[in-house]
Amino acid sequence: MKKILSLSLLVLFFAFRGFAQNLPNYGFEDWTNPTTPDGWTIKYEGTINGLLPLSFAFGAKTMDAHSGSYPLKVTPAMLPIGEGFTLPGIVQLGTVGTFNLDMNALTDLMNLDFKNLNLEDLMQFRELVATGYPLSEAPSEVKFWYRFLPDGSDEVRVTVIATQWNSMTNMPEVVASGTSTIAEASYQYQQMNVAMTQTGASPICDTIRVLITVGGLNASISSEFFVDDFLLKFNTWGISDHYESRLLIYPNPTKHFFKVGMIDDRVENYLEVLDGYGRLVLRVENVTLNDQISTSNLTPGVYFVRLTQNNSSLSSKLIIE
Repeated sequence: MKKILSLSLLVLFFAFRGFAQNLPNYGFEDWTNPTTPDGWTIKYEGTINGLLPLSFAFGAKTMDAHSGSYPLKVTPAMLPIGEGFTLPGIVQLGTVGTFNLDMNALTDLMNLDFKNLNLEDLMQFRELVATGYPLSEAPSEVKFWYRFLPDGSDEVRVTVIATQWNSMTNMPEVVASGTSTIAEASYQYQQMNVAMTQTGASPICDTIRVLITVGGLNASISSEFFVDDFLLKFNTWGISDHYESRLLIYPNPTKHFFKVGMIDDRVENYLEVLDGYGRLVLRVENVTLNDQISTSNLTPGVYFVRLTQNNSSLSSKLIIE
């Protein structure tokens, strides 16, 4: 009976773990005001050359939700200086402070390829880059519901980037990323999936960033994109899409040691521990169910544990306090 109960609890743990974390205000139900969804940036305010006030909003609170009361409506916006220029709708996860751009920076901003905008492009305008949201492991998929009413050839790009701060370059380093493009009109809500590709040595990260752009430069202000109900999915990277393939390690978090469960210790194996930069910090040969693997030489933080046997791997995150 105890074995059955333990197995049931374990299955529930893995099922819950698959969708355990999510973005803040993922359903856009919480708003400070009609142009400020909590945890997201759709309005930008600042100055040009420290003198000319500049403000533009790329969305608003509306009632046409997939679920709950509100979605986020994203639209391009007319640039309040110059003649006839519109900027694509730009929404970011996290907050952005007030900015101060000179005319050269504003010109560079207007010359960006917004249809293929990425983090590296946006980082040259650091004052316009949102904080993102703290997350310790990159998701393998990001799902959301949307409606899209384009005017002309406007398209939508949703880019998700998981980053880890690199103290050597003083820049965020991409750990995993994914992009989905929406070109066809959708008058009813449908779900879109952003599949993530791991580019770092491990999926360990410290921040997740979401960037939504509607249209390009001189997009139509009549294009409307409605987004609702984001969902993060966490699977074992590069191994399997089944939750049962995640490595069981305990206690976790830990201070002094951890043990490994659900392995066949009759088969040769090796265990590796990687730090947040993907560097190998510990390797143990032929781990058994009874082994206590010491963490006394590891500093507190988030690590990535991988066990390899029978030409396949199991992995999980380990937190050392």
